[in-house]
Amino acid sequence: MVDKNIFNAFGSNDPQVIQECEEYCSIPEWFVEHADKTAYSRDKDEHEWFYAKYQEYMEKDPDVGEFFLEMARRDQRKIGSHLVVLIQHLIKWIYQPRLQSDSWTNSIRNAQFYIQYEIEESGGLNHFVLNKLDVQKSYSRAKTQAINEMKANSYQTPPEECPWTIQQLIDSVWLTNIIEKYRKREDIPKRPSRHSE
Repeated sequence: MVDKNIFNAFGSNDPQVIQECEEYCSIPEWFVEHADKTAYSRDKDEHEWFYAKYQEYMEKDPDVGEFFLEMARRDQRKIGSHLVVLIQHLIKWIYQPRLQSDSWTNSIRNAQFYIQYEIEESGGLNHFVLNKLDVQKSYSRAKTQAINEMKANSYQTPPEECPWTIQQLIDSVWLTNIIEKYRKREDIPKRPSRHSE
């Protein structure tokens, strides 16, 4: 187990960071050895700080460099996971309106809020989301999960290509409008089940 005092050398006592570091590292000595006492400040961009440390240590100690790269990618994966949740429930909201519930809208808004919060706090993550995040990949994963959950109870199949941009998906006004637009679309006939054909 990694000594929690080690993380104080880097200025981070985030329990989640500590837990992930404990899972990542089996031998903590290298982390102590390379602690340079230039502690991370909460007023700085943590995501950018991890990347800066990655670049700093990659040549002189690749193990340390890879650790910091993994920590930076951790934040990117979290945003990707929340984007999948957002899109998944948005697909279900649109294509399975008779089962719409507050829990779906809560999941959609909570996922969007997390992404918004992270990119507001970090310029590095903001750049990643707007320029490097693979929205189509997230959409494909979300669509597969949504279809599995909807089974044959949807009106039609979602398109192969993501119909939304990342700018739309993280826009609160747009999201509110799209939720209201597709709320309880009783005018669209339900797809017949196999038993009724």
